[in-house]
Amino acid sequence: MFTPNYHDGVIQHLITDVSADDFNVAVGGQVEIIGWLYQYYNTEPKDQAFKKKKYLESDIPAVTQLFTPDWIVKYMVENSLGRYWIDVLQAKGDRRSDKEIANDFEWHYFMPAAQQTDQVTVQSNGVSLADEQIEQVTLIDAAMGSGHILIYAFEIFMQIYEREGYSRRDAAKSIIQNNLYGLDIDTRAFQLAYFSLMMKARETNRRFLTLHIRPQVFDIPETGILTSSDFQELLKNEDEAKSLDYLLDKFRYGNEYGSLIQFGRL
Repeated sequence: MFTPNYHDGVIQHLITDVSADDFNVAVGGQVEIIGWLYQYYNTEPKDQAFKKKKYLESDIPAVTQLFTPDWIVKYMVENSLGRYWIDVLQAKGDRRSDKEIANDFEWHYFMPAAQQTDQVTVQSNGVSLADEQIEQVTLIDAAMGSGHILIYAFEIFMQIYEREGYSRRDAAKSIIQNNLYGLDIDTRAFQLAYFSLMMKARETNRRFLTLHIRPQVFDIPETGILTSSDFQELLKNEDEAKSLDYLLDKFRYGNEYGSLIQFGRL
């Protein structure tokens, strides 16, 4: 016999209380609503986990999940990717001010660079910036959740690509292939981010789902007890075994440490 539970209530809420227009970007809806729904879905698991004195590995996604409000996402992306591209344009000879360029792109949360004190020196490599191409610019969210930041970064990249003469169809392909990267310890959040990016690209390029292009977003792996000896037939020498052991050790508890994993030199 089917017994209703908390998750059934979530589905019922989705069916009866959430307007279809909230998913329709053409009338003001957002792909990001997927993240809001996932956070709501995790409310009960989060409440249960917070009652514990010690968290299990399986509790980590629920207790650490915090969906970033839309205005904060826009502020972060416009003042990182947006600011970087303004520097590129100015290095290429654009004589407009930061504010003028941001207004032209309609970046409403962009903040012009603050006046630095004598103790702070910020330098840009004008030569390399002048040579920068949009296809080479990468943005990674190392704790991407359901992809809210990546989705807005897709929109900013699309604006830039169009100014650089790309069609929206070609821009969508290049953005997914070259510009956006993401990681998360939560497998379901990774799946939602993947889905959101695919739908965002499909919104722009109707044939995108048939192109076999995969978003560069990943669930951080956990290697457990694996060692290089498990891959002995694939390794050519001792140096490769040493490098593999280093990586396997770093991801031994990947689903717990996530973006806290740090890499040094071998």
